[in-house]
Amino acid sequence: MSLLLALACTFVLEDVPCSTDSGDSGADSAADSGDSAADSDDSAVDTGEDTGEDTACETASLAQDADGDGFGDVTTVEERCPTEGWVAVTGDCDDSDADVFPGALERCNGSSDACDPAWTSDDGLATFTDATGSTDQTALLAGFDGAPVVGDFGQGDLALCGGTWFVNLSFTAGGEVRSVGDRAVLDGGGVGPVLALFAGDYVVSGIRVQHGLGVSGGGIVVDGGDSVELSDLEVQDNVATEGGGLYVQGGTVVTMADSLISGNVATASGGGIALSGAELSVTGSSIEGNEAGDNGGGLAGLAGAGSVVTLTASTLSGNHAVGLGAGVLAEDLSLVCVGDAATDGIGIFGNVSDTKRSEIRLEGRAATASGENCDLALEGAGALGVVSVEGVDDFEYGADATFLCDSVGCLP
Repeated sequence: MSLLLALACTFVLEDVPCSTDSGDSGADSAADSGDSAADSDDSAVDTGEDTGEDTACETASLAQDADGDGFGDVTTVEERCPTEGWVAVTGDCDDSDADVFPGALERCNGSSDACDPAWTSDDGLATFTDATGSTDQTALLAGFDGAPVVGDFGQGDLALCGGTWFVNLSFTAGGEVRSVGDRAVLDGGGVGPVLALFAGDYVVSGIRVQHGLGVSGGGIVVDGGDSVELSDLEVQDNVATEGGGLYVQGGTVVTMADSLISGNVATASGGGIALSGAELSVTGSSIEGNEAGDNGGGLAGLAGAGSVVTLTASTLSGNHAVGLGAGVLAEDLSLVCVGDAATDGIGIFGNVSDTKRSEIRLEGRAATASGENCDLALEGAGALGVVSVEGVDDFEYGADATFLCDSVGCLP
């Protein structure tokens, strides 16, 4: 039967294929093959174009911008593809500080923030820096004699580059006040205390404090601060009722080094320094030429709150009191004087009282004074220095004196 059908098909249709489906299948297969080849070609073209776009770039001379201020360090320039952290503009002279770049605002810091090759100094600038950054205070602190600027600061660092600033400043949360370069002068303008430090830790260095006026402290007032470091200061020509140059109270611990307290006046006690319930350690400093209208020409430890003063390798000399304690009045004070046997003029000597000869005056049961190689008179001086104990007696000592005194007298 199969053979007959095949012959019939051949006889009837001759040149026409018996199955049109078979022909269509061949055409479709060829078309599909062509489409596949075209797709393959397109794929090859697409793949080639994508690969080229991903790997090729136009290089440029770029410098690393480590601090993100938009200016790079010229020493890092190289030919490279554009990359985050690399820029085309150079000239950054400190690529670790985003506030330093060509054209930046100059700060009081002893270098050019604007990368200015003609820069020589920051004289006349004032900058305050806190947790939020640095701000220029130059215009804000531009007071006048008799009309000082009253400035209140929180925690931060006030840097002053030379110049004289007529100000009455107060800090309330700790910080630093310092000169950069030439010594800056803070002048109270004869109106109020120059510098008041309240709660917190402080460092004050390299400045001159002058012409302040106050009740408790004319130059520097420290009230309730935790720890205060004073160094390389000149505190001169200030006036107050107590503590003409420096007044410390409120349990504060103060260290003072390499400083001068001179020419200050207290209308009552403590021409140079007065303390109430505080601790003061003085090293390598001079307290001289101060005046008290009452007691304690150089220093007074006031009654009512125990204070401690230690003088090491320092001089308290040439002070004057109308009342008692030409050098030191110790009402409620423990005084320690540590001198140097090899060096003359380290101690408490040469002070003058209009009432009674006494380098040191002890008053009250809580007052004590001790000395180790402490000069209460200079070598070869005719007169000896006196420690006067209220209601007891006067005790004389010379150079390199070692003594221990309290309310019942002195030994040896």
